[in-house]
Amino acid sequence: MEYELLYIVPGHYTEAELSSIIKQVETAIQKNGGTISQTENLGKKKLAYPIKRIHQGYYILHNLIL
Repeated sequence: MEYELLYIVPGHYTEAELSSIIKQVETAIQKNGGTISQTENLGKKKLAYPIKRIHQGYYILHNLIL
């Protein structure tokens, strides 16, 4: 089955830290038998409302097959 996973990484992380977080998520998906068909960084955007005092975040989208 095909799924989409969209998650938000807080905006205070650097690009290097962001790539490490993305790699950790991809590893967890693959470790549990999933295959990632596409990964897209939608960029840093302002949140509609603050979550735990965070106002911006990186939107990451994975298309995967389980």
